Amino acid sequence: MNKPGYATLPVIVVVPNGLNAEDQSVKNVSLYIDKFTSKSVNIQIEKTFLSEYSIGEINTDLYAVSLYGPESELENVEAYCTFDLGNITQSVIHVSGNIMLRDSVTKTKISSPYITMNSNTVEVTFVMYREKNIPVELNLTGGTFVPEDVQFNLSEPYVSLYGPVDELSALDSLKLVCDENKIVSLKDQSIPVSELLAANGLSEHVSTKKADLVLTYSVVLPKVIYRTINLPVSSITFSGVPSGKTLSVIGSEPIEVVIFGDPDTVKKYQSKTLSATIDYASIIQNASGNYYGILVFQTGDSRVGISGEEYSVLLDLKG
Repeated sequence: MNKPGYATLPVIVVVPNGLNAEDQSVKNVSLYIDKFTSKSVNIQIEKTFLSEYSIGEINTDLYAVSLYGPESELENVEAYCTFDLGNITQSVIHVSGNIMLRDSVTKTKISSPYITMNSNTVEVTFVMYREKNIPVELNLTGGTFVPEDVQFNLSEPYVSLYGPVDELSALDSLKLVCDENKIVSLKDQSIPVSELLAANGLSEHVSTKKADLVLTYSVVLPKVIYRTINLPVSSITFSGVPSGKTLSVIGSEPIEVVIFGDPDTVKKYQSKTLSATIDYASIIQNASGNYYGILVFQTGDSRVGISGEEYSVLLDLKG
């Protein structure tokens, strides 16, 4: 024979000691004859899971399987392993599955007793990602109001995120931090979502579906009034000053400070109640060699806030 196929061969019975066989039940046999060979076949990993998830990475302990068997049976063979990942609750899934064979053309399963594999199983690690819509919530840090007191306007009510299952499953909201004491106008503010994600401690693996997405927001405070009062230099104290060093404010002019709060409280507020502290650790030196201190205010009334950005004063540092 010069190609694989069936061959019919006679069954010859040899009887010893001069005896003859009068008859026999099988006179011919049909044999399939083929050349045995080896072949390396890549393992196809097939998986099913819910549409809200996706696979970020697949790692296996075996990428190909070595087969040994009839050449004709190995000609169109392919190896595969199927996984139903079911309800995904974690980012990294480790599973083991049986390697199966099928015809690469007809996709029918091959179960041949003549084919052997160097391994019957494969270990697979799936790194799973998901999409999730995360609402954005306001987090006021000034201590004057709570979010329920203010009107929070946001260009996007939620942000569509894509990232590892573990990280997004544990995330219920994104906190937009805002110091209400520094709100000086009702103009819209903006923040890149990438900055918001970093501020919420999310890893670099979490991203938005829209590249370079920027949120626009505004915070409208309850009915408040603003009032400018003068803070005497004598009302400023220092903390954390090392032994042998002295600090003093240069100049005697009072510092104009803008306070805000509900109309009745602000109108009755006495300027002598306001004081400020400069911590030695917060002192900065500019390029000209001048020292500046950041004022931390004490209003003495939780209903009164300080409006605007940081207040600083020029200092004389000796020692």
